[in-house]
Amino acid sequence: MKGAETHAVITLRRVIPEKVNVLQSVLKRLSAVDEEYTNLQEQLRRARTGYAGEQRIDELLDGVPLLDSAHILCDVELMQHPIDCLIITTSFALILEVKNISGRIDIDDSKHQCIRTRLDGTLEPFSNPTDQARKYQLFIQHLFQQWNVQLPVECAVVFANHKLILGNITSDVPLFHVSGLTYRIHQFFQKYPEKLSCNQVTNIADKLKSLHTPYQWQLKTARHKLRTGVLCERCNKVMHYLKGSWQCESCQFNSDAALVQAMQDYRLIWNHKITNREFRHFTGIESIYTANYLLKKLNFKSEGKFKDKVYLIEKRSD
Repeated sequence: MKGAETHAVITLRRVIPEKVNVLQSVLKRLSAVDEEYTNLQEQLRRARTGYAGEQRIDELLDGVPLLDSAHILCDVELMQHPIDCLIITTSFALILEVKNISGRIDIDDSKHQCIRTRLDGTLEPFSNPTDQARKYQLFIQHLFQQWNVQLPVECAVVFANHKLILGNITSDVPLFHVSGLTYRIHQFFQKYPEKLSCNQVTNIADKLKSLHTPYQWQLKTARHKLRTGVLCERCNKVMHYLKGSWQCESCQFNSDAALVQAMQDYRLIWNHKITNREFRHFTGIESIYTANYLLKKLNFKSEGKFKDKVYLIEKRSD
């Protein structure tokens, strides 16, 4: 009979980046002919691509037996140091800088230069991932010194897109495709003896998590250019509240969930707080009593009373 399967402890789980959520909400409400639309679309595409690449790394790490006593922190933001993945084991700490790009990459560390060749042959300068990885490595080393933690800190750059070609690379930082990650981790375990107990690893991971401050991406688009209202999830037209439900006059779709999503859009784009008056202005509802009923139905927490009452729009868990 086989023993129970073990996995690394995910001390900090990866979630959909706030930038993705904000841009999705904005693009629904911005005119497709607006001068910013194409640029925002491209930003969303890149953010989604980056997130998908990081998810591939997470899936692979979940099946590495050597990490059964390790703690993993995903997308951890430590004092303005955004680390894609930080693994704490009893033998070493490993920082992974994840890239999910196509084409070809050439890196010359002596010049701190990275050049990407796109699939169409276009050359473009690219932020050097080895410089980023080293920066985070030095930061974690300094942090461990302050905490008197005797643990080696390694870093590596992992490419999640198997179609990327790694060209001329001159760097002492390991760079490889995701398929080589398990082997590289095995090499690190062979290189370093065990230095900490499992309890010490847990304490370090928890301490790092306590320092985590999620990055708040700032939208620069002028809010007055964005449509207000409850939008239909099928045709993206503005819905109206009629006879106790939200109805789309364009495609005849009815939905109560549309208001929930509209409130999430409001939280992401405008404010996480909303008054009865602001709610009416945003949704197009004229009656103060209908607005009050719907706000109560949403079950938001609130502050203040009567005219000073403010409702708190909570982040949706899904």
